[in-house]
Amino acid sequence: MAYRFEKTETGTDIVIDGWEKGIGDAPYGQMSQFAGFTGGLADLRNVNIITSPGEASVNFATALNSLGSFSATVASADASADTVTYSSATGTPQSGMAVVFAGGSLPTGITAGTQSASADTNVYWIGNINTSAQTFKVYSDPTLSSLVNITNTGTGTVASINMTQPRHWTTVTSAPNSFVYYIVDSVGRVWYQNGTSWVFVNNTTRANANGNGLVYFQASNGTGYLFVFRNALIDYMPTATIGTWTYGWKTMNTAAGTANSHHALVGQDNVAYYCDGAWLGSFFEKSGQNFDPSSGTTFTWTQQALALPTIEIAQWLAELGVSLLVAGVRNLIFPWDRTSTSFNYPIFMADTFGYGSMANAQPNVPKMMTINTNTYIFMGNRGRIYITNGSQAQLFKKVPDFLSGTVEPYFTWGGVGFNKNQMYFGILATSNDGTANNNFGGLWAIDMDTNALRLVNQLSYGSYAGYCTLYIPLTTTGATGFGFYAGWDNNASGYGIDSSSSSPYTGGQSYAISDAIPIGNYLSKYTPTNIEYKLSVPMVSGESVQLLSAQHINDTYTSIGTDSTVGNISFTFPFTDWQFQWLLIKAVLTSTASSPSYARLKEVRIHMT
Repeated sequence: MAYRFEKTETGTDIVIDGWEKGIGDAPYGQMSQFAGFTGGLADLRNVNIITSPGEASVNFATALNSLGSFSATVASADASADTVTYSSATGTPQSGMAVVFAGGSLPTGITAGTQSASADTNVYWIGNINTSAQTFKVYSDPTLSSLVNITNTGTGTVASINMTQPRHWTTVTSAPNSFVYYIVDSVGRVWYQNGTSWVFVNNTTRANANGNGLVYFQASNGTGYLFVFRNALIDYMPTATIGTWTYGWKTMNTAAGTANSHHALVGQDNVAYYCDGAWLGSFFEKSGQNFDPSSGTTFTWTQQALALPTIEIAQWLAELGVSLLVAGVRNLIFPWDRTSTSFNYPIFMADTFGYGSMANAQPNVPKMMTINTNTYIFMGNRGRIYITNGSQAQLFKKVPDFLSGTVEPYFTWGGVGFNKNQMYFGILATSNDGTANNNFGGLWAIDMDTNALRLVNQLSYGSYAGYCTLYIPLTTTGATGFGFYAGWDNNASGYGIDSSSSSPYTGGQSYAISDAIPIGNYLSKYTPTNIEYKLSVPMVSGESVQLLSAQHINDTYTSIGTDSTVGNISFTFPFTDWQFQWLLIKAVLTSTASSPSYARLKEVRIHMT
């Protein structure tokens, strides 16, 4: 339970203060008396319960970090300044945007292009943007180092190339505490973080690509290469020359028309491993050589380094000690010592993945993540997370069904990651009748000390539809907020990547909901006398606490009162005209971007008599 009864001089109070317990397995606190169930809150969103255990405060928000959409008419061009003037714009041009131009009389120096899921032609990038004058300059490379020489005026149209659903990511490390992040989206476009936003790196040939996988491999001499996986082919780019691609470097086992996962990683043995149907492929640098994918004498590539059972499809990889763990499409994990001709005895889980989704373009790929000496397995469609030590697996946590507002929802796992002792993940819910269930979109976390579950961040698109498809932890000392990038799909054909920020939520997104507290029955409903909140530090200007009540877990919440008095650490509101059998209390916390206190809630106290 996240509440308790406390005797006072005037009667009995109900004290809600179990924020550190997170969301319970059920919305009824008394369930905690049964084996396997934990008590806790009915919901907890955008709230920090980690910094000061026993408090619930407003979390750091996120901000959109990817580039938006832009289209406009090319009105004219200035050959002397090499600028293009635009008009009738939809969206806002941003530096680093990839664009294509169209029209029969474009400014001389610019060639008309096309864009599609499978290929792009004549891509340019824009910079030196003056939104007041409605001008920009055009570059022929993603780093904005090669300015296009415009020699004559002209007209036409311009449209941005937009990110689709973010799928896989990898990191390029050039020096300690220096990272460059790359992602691949659902049509196979690769984007990199240039320090400000995410820029398309011009892999324009993408036939039969679905964002299947991505990995970075570095040679002994420090030269690095980015490998992107299509359905059947592997392409690569030297990271020293962004935008220079070699297509079809290797052919895999998977057919061009099959969108299998090609999740990849570079192991502790400095071997790159990747999923490929019923096999794992691998490549590594030969001893005494400097890896160069253009020279076969410098590396060893094995198309079928490990064979799984023929009915399996490799989905995800994780390292656990010396073992490489391979997740397939069934309720099995295959451990491999990387040298034997076959895997060790599989690890079984009390769950099923289901063959029906194997035919989907993007099946419910199970995810795995190793933390210290255990690997956590996000498996199946029931929202279950398992834990394994390498020999057996057991249930670790389940995302509660009741948060969906219905029964037996279907879950699909999104991005997973680990940072600052928090396990992060995204999850998409579908109601049992196949319709979207818009209650889970956002970034979820489990504290590894307390196992407290909560939704830590609503993402910048501002609803709980869709889900977090990608999580990238930021471990540098300068990372703001909680330190992450989060890719998202808003379930309405909108996609992007957020970054954590140092500003808290300011629009009432942060709230906690108590257990369903039994205070009456059909013949004897009960109305409490009043309700009080208590903070640990005074509120500042622009902050508020609102308390609301509901009669059951699917009820609409009714406001009891809101306090925004500067300097207050507590306030009491009366209950009027409500008779309860079950009582749920929702505390909505609003902070401010200017010198916030973060509205640090210590307790809510219900006076019964």
